[in-house]
Amino acid sequence: MLTTRGNGGKMAWRLAIIVVSAALGMVVAWRTPGIGRYTEDWLMRARGPLPAPEDIVIVAIDETSMARFGRFPWSRQVVARAIDALAADHPKVVGLDVLFTDQTTQEDDESLARSIGRAGNVVVSAQLAESPVHGGPARWLLPLPDMVRAAAGMGHVNVQTELDGTARQIAVRAADDAGQTIYALPVEVIRVGDGTPPVGVTDTPRALLVGPRVIPLDVSPPAVMIGPVIIAPVMIAPGVTAEGPHGPSQPPNLQPATSQPATSQQTRGPAGILRDGRMSIDYIGPAGSFAAQTFSLSDVVAGRISAEKFRGKYVLIGATAASSGDHVASPFVRYTDERADQHGTLVPGVEVLANAVNTILRSRFYSETSDWAVFLLAGLVAALTLVLLDGAQGGHELLKQVAVLVGVAAAVWLAAYLAFTWFLVFPPLAPALIAFAVAGILGLLRRSLDASSRLDANIAELAFSGDLLAPAGAGIGGPYHHWVHGGPVSLARGWLPRGLEWKARTLSELNARLLERARFMDFALRSVEDGLIMAAPDGLITFANRSAGAILGSTGRGLVGQNLAQRLAGLVDAGMIARLVEDRGRIEREITINNVRPQQFTLRMAAVSAGDNGNGSTLGIVASLSDITRQHELQQTKNDVISLVSHEMRTPLTAIQGMTELLAQYDVDPKRSKEMHLAINDEVKRLTRMITGYLDITRLESGATELRRSAVRVENLLERSLLLLDPVAAQSGIRLVRRFAPELPALLADADLLSRAVENLISNAIKYSPSGTEVTVVTSSDEEAVFIEVADEGYGISEADLTRIFEKFYRVPRVQDAGVPGTGLGLALVREIAELHGGSVAVKSAVNAGSTFTLRIPRKEESA
Repeated sequence: MLTTRGNGGKMAWRLAIIVVSAALGMVVAWRTPGIGRYTEDWLMRARGPLPAPEDIVIVAIDETSMARFGRFPWSRQVVARAIDALAADHPKVVGLDVLFTDQTTQEDDESLARSIGRAGNVVVSAQLAESPVHGGPARWLLPLPDMVRAAAGMGHVNVQTELDGTARQIAVRAADDAGQTIYALPVEVIRVGDGTPPVGVTDTPRALLVGPRVIPLDVSPPAVMIGPVIIAPVMIAPGVTAEGPHGPSQPPNLQPATSQPATSQQTRGPAGILRDGRMSIDYIGPAGSFAAQTFSLSDVVAGRISAEKFRGKYVLIGATAASSGDHVASPFVRYTDERADQHGTLVPGVEVLANAVNTILRSRFYSETSDWAVFLLAGLVAALTLVLLDGAQGGHELLKQVAVLVGVAAAVWLAAYLAFTWFLVFPPLAPALIAFAVAGILGLLRRSLDASSRLDANIAELAFSGDLLAPAGAGIGGPYHHWVHGGPVSLARGWLPRGLEWKARTLSELNARLLERARFMDFALRSVEDGLIMAAPDGLITFANRSAGAILGSTGRGLVGQNLAQRLAGLVDAGMIARLVEDRGRIEREITINNVRPQQFTLRMAAVSAGDNGNGSTLGIVASLSDITRQHELQQTKNDVISLVSHEMRTPLTAIQGMTELLAQYDVDPKRSKEMHLAINDEVKRLTRMITGYLDITRLESGATELRRSAVRVENLLERSLLLLDPVAAQSGIRLVRRFAPELPALLADADLLSRAVENLISNAIKYSPSGTEVTVVTSSDEEAVFIEVADEGYGISEADLTRIFEKFYRVPRVQDAGVPGTGLGLALVREIAELHGGSVAVKSAVNAGSTFTLRIPRKEESA
């Protein structure tokens, strides 16, 4: 199967793709060398033209010269006069890109030979020509012997053109079938110009040493060629015509030498032997790049050119006339300049020689990349492509992958351009781009297959999970592989992953079923009455139902994303949760949460672990909050009843029992009997009040008492209560003071319950205040509530007792309260009434300084 498992598998796949990509790049480069040549031409065009060298001058046999001297045959004295004119200007060397192989008149031949000899620095041309008989021996076309003896050197003018007709290299040395070797004309021009003797030229396997100059040689198998094209196009010889590579378009006596078939390295062929070692030509630009340094031969003969133009220069004499036929294609033949003009003009042969001379002078030798380096660089490009593609994941993955592919391709082109322009290296651009393309395709294919295989595994896992989540009787019909697509479809995978259409259908059905199960589980969990919270192992809440939100003063969704320890601050801490996760343990405790009123809950927390036995890794935490407030209230009610019976009712009942037995068994004095009956009546009334008060509080606490809200004017309610209590206060010598705020807002409240609460507070103030003091009732309000304050000047309450005075049956233990009747239920009743309205009751007190009770009732019903 194609899915990779582990880092080892991924590395093996990457290495295989890298090797295959680099190998394919090498094979394509070997089998189609033209691709590499075209990329080199593109790099040269992208580099653009270089400045024309000022030390290389071309004396052109152009249309102007032909117009002056007429059609050929020319007298060789014309060339002799040109050489004499040049010699007077002292050029460094003169290279004749003209063949003088046949004798003309003795006077003309001798005149030219004398001019060559007088100049002393003229290099004449030779040509390697094929035999007119097919398969015959190749031979050299040499200048006349007198000219050879007079010349400072002789070089061949054969240049190899490839199948596209482009001249990219010259053979630095060539030999005929007899083994006679002649160096290329540019090499001889450099040698003579440098003043190096012939013995100063040394052959080495990979370079040609010309004095101090080193010319690196390309000894790799040559590209397919159509033959060594002769770039010495003109032969001044009588009555000679021939067809050049472009047809019989030349006039008599101005002929290009015949094209020769290609020969392989160190092999003998019909065109002779091109010995191993070639030099790539670095063209400075398209045809006409030497225009600023090109002068017409007729102007030179007429003396119209300044001597400064030739002094100390490398001078080449050759044809540039379009009718000469001596033109070849260069890498710049498709060059488009700044003005969007495309230069499709072929380059004259003499400009090819000038470019070759400039290449040697400037040492602009482009080196080829070795095969092992090509393989390494192609592999590096493939590896970079794979690494970046692997990193292009996540959001906007397609855009990232496109950006990676475009970026790597641009980087390869840029690196190749910099290597070509800065380091004069022919970079392996074609193998690198092929390796990049192959690595990109295979890398994306591998990722696609890997993702598809993982998707198959996920589908199987989802199907199995769907079977686990299905409730009993859901009708799935057996194991997960029996219900995909409504039939017994196996999810077992083979060597290749399943198709995308199958995956789409399967995922659609699985998604529908799993969503159904998930909705069921979600509704079930949210419907649980207890508060339910799920959290990650680090305590981050991932789920909470409505009950949990209500308990913790939020919503279920509002709790998601919060920290469990922070939400339960004071109840559990982060260390406890960490130990719970580490030990895979459980926590159970009773807690109190203060919302509107204190509520009791049982908090249960447990770590959720993988595996049937819970021994796997911890997946998270589940916590539940069970409301046990009602159970606590029931238990408290039981305790209160027991306390009521055992403490508050036992004593009066015992007294009543004793007095009734005494009255029943003995004759008691009528006066004494009456007193006993009155005492029995008082105790029964006190018990009745106690039971009634306790039942009232119990009904309020349990919620059995419903509020009967109506609009209540607080001033009127207080006046009625004070009116009832005025006699009691007057009997105790206490004055009731009223301080009501003007325009007090009305309340929506239960008037009866609110009256009972106010009466309790005022009656308590009267009971626990000494004679001669005041009880002040003050009202006020704000935007949210109305406040009723009852302040006395009584004995006060100690700080220790303030926290307990609202408990049922609790009375402040004071000597001053001896003989004051009470059950300890009044303040508890006030608290329950206030909370039932959504309000509260508070107290401020100090011993012997009096107490102030403040009843707060919200103005609006929704605030309750």
